[in-house]
Amino acid sequence: MASKLTRRKKERYRILAGWGLPAVFSAAAWDVGRAELWGLPILIWLCYELFFAPVLCGVETSRKHPCRQRAYGRIRACNEPSHHVYKRDHLLLLLGFRVRERQITAPARKPRRSRLPQEDEQPEG
Repeated sequence: MASKLTRRKKERYRILAGWGLPAVFSAAAWDVGRAELWGLPILIWLCYELFFAPVLCGVETSRKHPCRQRAYGRIRACNEPSHHVYKRDHLLLLLGFRVRERQITAPARKPRRSRLPQEDEQPEG
């Protein structure tokens, strides 16, 4: 029976695939000596970095701090719906399009609730 992959192993395999495949194809292109073969490793590496690399979201929140939730890919945002708009606008700016400036309304990550009972609360039981 196959064991279930942990999150850490999945992330390790994703990183190895993202850097390992372009390295293998680059070595093959170097060995053959044809310049046309360099396109495939560069394309694989770009796709990995833009769409699959595990990174932090990084959208500036209303508290002027970058969002620290996980996102996969440099141009993809986290699960917060308003962050997708800011990532798309930033991508369009990098490509040279004019984008109207938006006021930062992206909410910051909600603080975690403590699991310990507060002083004014009585434990159940």
